[in-house]
Amino acid sequence: MEETRIYNYFFQFSEFQNYLEGRIFQGEGIHFDSGSLGDSQKPTKLFLEFDPKKGLRLRLKSEKNLELVSSEFSDNFWTRKEDLFIWKPNSKEEIYFQAMDRNRLHIHWKSSSEIYFSGTIGIRPKSILEKIFGFI
Repeated sequence: MEETRIYNYFFQFSEFQNYLEGRIFQGEGIHFDSGSLGDSQKPTKLFLEFDPKKGLRLRLKSEKNLELVSSEFSDNFWTRKEDLFIWKPNSKEEIYFQAMDRNRLHIHWKSSSEIYFSGTIGIRPKSILEKIFGFI
């Protein structure tokens, strides 16, 4: 039963926080810049990590390398719209989070003129050293 449970609806922010805690997500998606003349040839990769002590960390690797870190990870800084959690790190950007299942998230990170990332990210497989030594 646990394997088939869908995690795309959290009733409280703490449930969403527990879903992210101690896990590293990564994946590839699309990037669109309304000011560019052509499509980007470099794939857009996103890494997401949440640690209760360090906060939420998003790293984007593509034509642009961006990083957002939020140590203020509480219900006061997020809004929920149906099955989405929305974070506005500043006045020009919005990031939408939607849990698809127990190991995957859909992320849509946009600004007023650009979509930095839109795609699905999943749990990063552990390396051999992480498995041997029990690292996260």
